[in-house]
Amino acid sequence: LVRNPAQLVDPPAVSRKEMATLTLEEARKLIAYVSGGDSYHIAIYMALTTGLRRGELIGLKWGDINFAHKYLSLQRSVVRVPGEGFVVSEPKSHASRRPVELGEPDLKVLSGHRARQAEARLKVGLTWPNEDWVFTRQFGEHLNPDALSKKFPQILEELGLPRVRFHDLRHTHATIMLLQGIHPKVVQERLGHAKMGTTMDLYSHVMPSMQKDAVQKFDKA
Repeated sequence: LVRNPAQLVDPPAVSRKEMATLTLEEARKLIAYVSGGDSYHIAIYMALTTGLRRGELIGLKWGDINFAHKYLSLQRSVVRVPGEGFVVSEPKSHASRRPVELGEPDLKVLSGHRARQAEARLKVGLTWPNEDWVFTRQFGEHLNPDALSKKFPQILEELGLPRVRFHDLRHTHATIMLLQGIHPKVVQERLGHAKMGTTMDLYSHVMPSMQKDAVQKFDKA
């Protein structure tokens, strides 16, 4: 063809479903419940406090967590591929391979989890795989991503919290940060978005309240 006829076509607008997030009080209730539990519980805790994706969480190894300097480093992701089972892959983009700062409560929860895991490892003995996963099943294999997503709504039901997806913990993390006045650029880097526009589009529902707060600060100044 001399020219591409598709250039004459107006593409349809991208429609986005409004995401569901937990409120600050609901997030506090969930954190209080899961902060001292098993691998499933701690993975839920970390999803909420760091905004990591499910595969990024399951792909964490203890060597990725720097307790001295209070951050973790994203090096890999664990996903299920039809016909192949679990696959350990590179982060989805250059921006996804990132350091994520950890707070003192995160470090305390992770330290407690590591101690409990060490006790479980002693009971299992030499059959425990030497793979250093942070979030493990009973005999040391990394968590099943689907099992984690299945466990999550059961916990929400126990606590009487709204039914949201596991991925919505990531959205909750970002929303709470933005509502606390954290600069969107920081949120973008923390979530591993390649472009600021992605962050702004996803969390445009937060912008009206941020604008209101910004006007009040400007007026005060």
